[in-house]
Amino acid sequence: MTLKAKVMEALGKITAPGTNYDIISMKIIDDISVSENGRVCFTFKPISPLCPRAFKLASDIKRSISCIEGVNGVDMKVIEYDRADELMNALKN
Repeated sequence: MTLKAKVMEALGKITAPGTNYDIISMKIIDDISVSENGRVCFTFKPISPLCPRAFKLASDIKRSISCIEGVNGVDMKVIEYDRADELMNALKN
């Protein structure tokens, strides 16, 4: 299984808040790429611009991907969210 397939599998197990749907199906995650050195990059678009669970969901996503063997970093670009800059700064820690 490729590293990207492992990432997609992990993301497919995360449910969008308030739904029974995974975050891939809900298009909360998009533009996923995995570099040869194991760096995973993608965009994260919370369910709404004011999503109260965006920080927790982003943290869960990052943790889920970071635990995969072969992943050497996670770059998440947050879009269409009122607190995007604040969230991206929080994820750096």
